[in-house]
Amino acid sequence: MTDRGSATRVHIAEIDFEEFYRPTFPDEASSRRFTGRIENVPEAQRTAKIVFHQAARLVWLGDRINEIAKGRPALQILFYMIAAETVAKLTYGFEGRGKSSHYVHAFFEKLSDKVDQDSLAHAFCKSPTRRPIGLTQAVDLLYDVRCDVAHRGMYYVFQLPLDESDLPLLVPLGGVTIETNFTLNFLRNIILRGAIRASSMIMGDELLPPI
Repeated sequence: MTDRGSATRVHIAEIDFEEFYRPTFPDEASSRRFTGRIENVPEAQRTAKIVFHQAARLVWLGDRINEIAKGRPALQILFYMIAAETVAKLTYGFEGRGKSSHYVHAFFEKLSDKVDQDSLAHAFCKSPTRRPIGLTQAVDLLYDVRCDVAHRGMYYVFQLPLDESDLPLLVPLGGVTIETNFTLNFLRNIILRGAIRASSMIMGDELLPPI
């Protein structure tokens, strides 16, 4: 698969999953081993493969948004948060409707690793105190952005730093000013690492935390 910046058009059905996830692994060999295992899981663990594939597809779609709506991070956040919700619902076997917020929180607070949780907990600070808002409120903030886009079509209000050179950025949000070092790439990688960890849990490598 060509990279995200290529002019060559790639269809979603042509995603090379090993290549897509490779940057989240320590090296190419470990990426190939894990992907090979995922692609050949027994039927009883098939959900691990679905999680792995669906997260990549949704993140891939979110990546494409920047090509047609550059500078509108809320649109990409929508896709990344849908990916988080999808991974959590598949992992925990939820087959009903609704409970989106509940499972988005489950993704970040149960399926993401401690390093990513700590990073997200400190990614948004109230200005001028610079006090971090914490993990739960950070997830609430991102979920609210997702809802603004999905329910009200408000894709143009929320802003984030485009890259690390823009850090930190002051973001007005609901009457409060938030200082953030959070970038879309940061969220993207949390989603992919969380999907890998969820797949590992389904395959029995780690204990699935209760929710």
